[in-house]
Amino acid sequence: MALTVLMVAALVAGAGCTGALDGSSGGAGSADPATDAVPENANAIAFVDVAGGMSDDTLRGVANHYLSLQAESGFGESPSTVEEAVAQMENGTELDVSGLEGLTMFSHNTGEARLEGPVNGEYSAVIVQSSWSESELVSAIESNANDELEESTYAGATIYQSNTDDSYLGVLGDGRFVAGTESAVTDALDVEAGNADAASGDVVSAFEDTEDGYVRFASTVEEGQVPTEQLDQSGAVSNANIFNEVTLLSGAHYVDGDQIGIEMTMATGDSDTALNLRDVLQGAASWGRNTVEGTEGSAEIAGLIDRDSLSVEQSGSDVTVTSTNSADEIETLIDLFYGTAPTA
Repeated sequence: MALTVLMVAALVAGAGCTGALDGSSGGAGSADPATDAVPENANAIAFVDVAGGMSDDTLRGVANHYLSLQAESGFGESPSTVEEAVAQMENGTELDVSGLEGLTMFSHNTGEARLEGPVNGEYSAVIVQSSWSESELVSAIESNANDELEESTYAGATIYQSNTDDSYLGVLGDGRFVAGTESAVTDALDVEAGNADAASGDVVSAFEDTEDGYVRFASTVEEGQVPTEQLDQSGAVSNANIFNEVTLLSGAHYVDGDQIGIEMTMATGDSDTALNLRDVLQGAASWGRNTVEGTEGSAEIAGLIDRDSLSVEQSGSDVTVTSTNSADEIETLIDLFYGTAPTA
């Protein structure tokens, strides 16, 4: 659907490029997850605080550094600054990017072991929190993809269907929209209307327990979903089957001052399993350190997985992996990628 293109473009401009046009800082104007409209059939939830990410100076600096090097490398008409990237996105979508506040994605896991992702194509949607009006968003969709949306009513709300594919847009009100497959969109409209219950239970609890970051997620891990064969072939893990014991995966991407962090928690059935999982993950980290040692740029790459920046901790039946690096360290890695930094 055209809306999918618009949301991806807005996400790239907002969360991917990250940076407020006015140069503000501290996450002002951060959005809250729209879990109140997520249907109970969802067993995977993710959230992007676009407004918060756009107002973070640390992310803005890293994004500008990356964009400038990409532009210098001659990647087409690549923007060299966050401001240019946002302007390009606004020209492409005909929407004010600053009007996008947050994105809450939900889906139902299929339990398939696929590296490209386990999302069920028949049940997935994104809840858009914005200051956009219904007419602005619909007009942008129709204009950008030459797709005249068919309007109808469901659960007392307006719903639009694409004429180019099997996608739907539901109007939740107050700048909130839900876009995705028919069943996911109508379920969200039922929740909003009070005709169905919102998601609850372990996935929602795990999501709410994640770090208060710009990206947050939680998902069940179904039996057979982890690609253990590929992990075994990598040589990085001593016992790939231990990942079949993980029942929930949750985490967040966050910024603390000049530190950029990623945290991921894996829930298992008991503390003994968690202890075994911790040992496998710590072994994988050691394998990574040994593998990069002596390679080109090893000093910079090793910074991502050294003991000060990467930790693996067990607490009861959970194992949490945390990676924290300064903005300067990440910029050095970007330099290494583009060949502009001296290597060890």
